[in-house]
Amino acid sequence: MECLRDCKVAVIGATGFIGSHLTERLVECGAEVLAVARTRERLANLAAVLPRIHLTLADATERESIADVFRDFLPEKVFHLASGRDGHETFDQMRTSLRQNAEAVINVLEISAAAKVETFVFCDSSKVYGNCQTSYSEDTPDDPVCSYAIAKSAAWRFCKLYSAVSGGHVVALRPTMIYGPRQNLNLVSYLLAQIPRQTPVALQGGWQTRDPLYVDDAVEALLRAAIAPAARNRAIPISGGEEMTIADICRRAAAALGEEVEIVSEPAAVRLTEVFRSCCDNVDAERLLMGWRPRISLEQGLARLAGMPAAVRAASVGA
Repeated sequence: MECLRDCKVAVIGATGFIGSHLTERLVECGAEVLAVARTRERLANLAAVLPRIHLTLADATERESIADVFRDFLPEKVFHLASGRDGHETFDQMRTSLRQNAEAVINVLEISAAAKVETFVFCDSSKVYGNCQTSYSEDTPDDPVCSYAIAKSAAWRFCKLYSAVSGGHVVALRPTMIYGPRQNLNLVSYLLAQIPRQTPVALQGGWQTRDPLYVDDAVEALLRAAIAPAARNRAIPISGGEEMTIADICRRAAAALGEEVEIVSEPAAVRLTEVFRSCCDNVDAERLLMGWRPRISLEQGLARLAGMPAAVRAASVGA
């Protein structure tokens, strides 16, 4: 991405799973990167690039802590990847989702307007579609079924309002399930941790479908979102391009490790806020993101993870 060379870029949530991979790519592109993280807890994720970035600790839910940083750095582009997690629904979870996934975005939008940021890229989620008919497209209406997705959906509407008020460009990417090194606990990391132990893999259901997207492909889409004129003011779903059941993902992960696996389905354990199908064909992404398509199949991505040294793989999957 030659056009990002010497560009001043801020990454909110830079030490996280996706944020750390994005920060590394931006450094490779020659961008001047401000990496913003809430704590030092996952600083090791940026070990390879720490000497070449500006690192600061700030919490996006506290506007003033991050405003001072932007005043000094004045980024041209902002990637917002900081996010609270989905979880069991309680009223506390609802309030936490609102604060971390909507109010925090408003805070960063406000200081982006003051800094005259050119492009704001919001890492959204395909969960905003809820149980809408698949496959997802740019025209699929939001119908979120959990507080995490409700807050994400609201945040994108605030992004569009910010654009109308400030004149800055905004883009949202709505990925399906992303997996890869350094990921938090999700289906793939759970499987890679459980399978070598030769214990049954318990699934909440198993018939639900997902469309796994390798983190390198997700990062490529984010980079293109920041520079593609056609992407401005669009919310674009992206995926790995292959819908499969959770049980099938489990079997394929076992095969990548050269193992067999016993799958135990627990239908009664399915969450009330479950999304039962998740996939998209990436037609809109290819059109709006300068020809972007996922390049890494599930087998290739799993092989990369399975081929990592055991200690590194364990750290990646939280084992």
